[in-house]
Amino acid sequence: MLFTWVAFLLFICLQPDKSLRTAMHWAAIGGHTAAGQALADAGANLFAVTTSQMSVLHASSEAGRAGFSDFLVKRAGDKKNELFNARDASGKLAIELATMVRYN
Repeated sequence: MLFTWVAFLLFICLQPDKSLRTAMHWAAIGGHTAAGQALADAGANLFAVTTSQMSVLHASSEAGRAGFSDFLVKRAGDKKNELFNARDASGKLAIELATMVRYN
């Protein structure tokens, strides 16, 4: 029974909203690194993008969540360049968003 509930909760958490923001995006925005690690362990997509092409790295960078950004880049491993080179709908890289905020 517990497995059924866990599977159900993971299914809910891994579903994007209407803007295609995923639970990983929300964890990034909130700076919830432990939640991000749990989601990644459960198979969440580190490279998910929203309808405005905002990647998870864009979300954490724009929110000023350096710790989450660091986790994300390390977790991406050899594919980290995909995160670094992704541009949102306005053509911005995550690093450009990061320079516009103070990190908390």
